[in-house]
Amino acid sequence: ELASGLDSNNFQLNIPKQQITLNSQLWEVEDSVLLIYNLKDEKVYPRLRMQSDSASIHFYSTDADSLHQYICEFDKVFFESLIRGSLIPGYPKGIISGQLSYGLNEDAERKINTDLLFNNIEWNDVGFGVISLDGYLNSDTAGSFEVNMLTRIDSSEIKVEFMQIAEESRSLSTEFSSFPLAVVQPFVKNQVS
Repeated sequence: ELASGLDSNNFQLNIPKQQITLNSQLWEVEDSVLLIYNLKDEKVYPRLRMQSDSASIHFYSTDADSLHQYICEFDKVFFESLIRGSLIPGYPKGIISGQLSYGLNEDAERKINTDLLFNNIEWNDVGFGVISLDGYLNSDTAGSFEVNMLTRIDSSEIKVEFMQIAEESRSLSTEFSSFPLAVVQPFVKNQVS
């Protein structure tokens, strides 16, 4: 159940019962205010903090250095409590912790940062103890962007660095360390045998 309110400055969306059922999982919501849309600056300010057993999700926004940033923090969240496994081929399972953020400034520059940790992952009958994603992507309206991502899969590492300067030059660097091909086999079994 959702409710809304409107005053001269803000539109507000509320969860009066302070409970959300997400993929058959009941979550308790700390504050009944889900989000606020500021009519003057035309920005959305989410205020969601929810908990189920020992898992929690916090979705909020901040403003700093002309950057409006949306931040989602996960703490011991079972993947299947967020998304029904049958929606994604291979029925992924596991536990997510960490932070994901998306920022946008007045010049339409975008920033995505990730610091996520996935534990006890199963996907396409392949198991992983730990997968971590640590990196960022920055882009602007001129067509420049930069990606720097370090992925760890148990003892393996994949490092990707990519930079494009507004249609002038591009550079790509990748490094693989102790990467077992069995990791990709379930995803390419029709192409490689």
